[in-house]
Amino acid sequence: MNLDALNEELAAAEADAAALAVNKLATFQPYGWQGKLIEMGATKRERMACAANRVGKTEVGAHEVAIHATGKYPADWQGRRFSGPIIAWVAGDTSLSTRDVPQLKLMGPPGAHGTGAIPKADILGTKPSRNVPDGLDYVMVRHVSGDISYIYFKSFDQGRERWQGTAIHVLWCDEEPPPDIYAEGLTRIATTKGIALLTLTPLKGRTELVDRFLMSDDPDRGVVHATIDDALHISPEERERIVRGYRPFERAARARGEPLLGEGRVFTTPEEIIACDPFTVPTMWKRIGGMDFGIGHPAGFVELAHDTSTDIAYLTKAFRIADQTPFVHCEVLKGWKTPVWAWPHDGAARDKGSGEALASIYARHGLTIRPERSQFEDGSISFEAGITEMEMRFESGRLRVFRQHSDWFEEYRHLHRTKGEVVKVRDDLLSATRTALMSLRYAKLPTPSTRPNLPTHGGTFGAGGYDPLGEFRSRPEGGGYNPLS
Repeated sequence: MNLDALNEELAAAEADAAALAVNKLATFQPYGWQGKLIEMGATKRERMACAANRVGKTEVGAHEVAIHATGKYPADWQGRRFSGPIIAWVAGDTSLSTRDVPQLKLMGPPGAHGTGAIPKADILGTKPSRNVPDGLDYVMVRHVSGDISYIYFKSFDQGRERWQGTAIHVLWCDEEPPPDIYAEGLTRIATTKGIALLTLTPLKGRTELVDRFLMSDDPDRGVVHATIDDALHISPEERERIVRGYRPFERAARARGEPLLGEGRVFTTPEEIIACDPFTVPTMWKRIGGMDFGIGHPAGFVELAHDTSTDIAYLTKAFRIADQTPFVHCEVLKGWKTPVWAWPHDGAARDKGSGEALASIYARHGLTIRPERSQFEDGSISFEAGITEMEMRFESGRLRVFRQHSDWFEEYRHLHRTKGEVVKVRDDLLSATRTALMSLRYAKLPTPSTRPNLPTHGGTFGAGGYDPLGEFRSRPEGGGYNPLS
């Protein structure tokens, strides 16, 4: 290649880099948890990213606001879409922090506006703030329709009165607002059927606003968690150094996005002791599934692989789902090829529609179900004993969890006690884990002989059909627990 051609190639590369610098929106690729937060916007009016520091929570908030403002929705966009230009409010704790964090992510630094999430070509004008040097009151953004979107910058310390006013489409709070401020923000999106997005690190603990998301099953609200391990732009060595730099009492919030819970967390073993990288499970290890049926709450299912030589159980699979039938559950679970399933005491409850025991329904749909409810060797089903068994295994390293199961770890972080009692909310996968552990002694090798002899008809158990409860039908009265009695 001659010198002129090389110079032309370098100039073209520099031009491409310069073009990308003022159009970051074109190359935005969300991490897994960021994508989940975006997709949640399609069905949730209110969303919260309860996240560690430096994991990209402000980055995803800025890019979503920029996409709504420009109308430049990617082809694979699964989140909320607005059909025209929007009005958005973007806010932080103070006017200074709003300027230094969300405004910076949206606009780029002073003197270089257009190097943030909003493309330079789409910035039509700005109005400077009268109170904050280099701060903005609002920015006008070109929408693909030819109209103009407006993004206003606000702060929580302005007070509730300054949050009264016009209707808006998008509210983005970067960090946690006071309840009265947030309530005013929700009022602003009511008439437009807009959305509220919160991106925060829960340094204030279990506040009213955090509980609004963590302790509610309102279908209009959703929460996504992210730990420092989700910060893929930071090397593992750097993540470890960052965590060491936090004060001990801050590490849970700053590194794992965990608020202080009630009187205290149920499980306190550090996640780094529990989590392990996925691996191919040896064929000689026995396996057992655990169920939480989801009566009035999501259903949870897990599979444990048991290394009997070390007595270490590995949680290799996890599945949580709401508002679906046992048939749908089983269509997923049959693909796991789990040789046997343990079920909790409420599996003897009758389905309101069919009158059939829940455990029987899952067997009829193709799962190999234990013939009796999950229980300890002495026949007890103590909830607290199950919690203790889990904690002892966590502490000793005898219960490990594949680290990709973020829903399981979310439940692990937030299970807590109030007035001495465990708050049994959002514990579906943990309950399934406890159920499997109580019956771990019945785990089986995943061989063809352990697969169910499925019924050939659509009814309940009959001739030639697999009956997981048949053992109890043949016992004399009083010979054992019969979930069909």
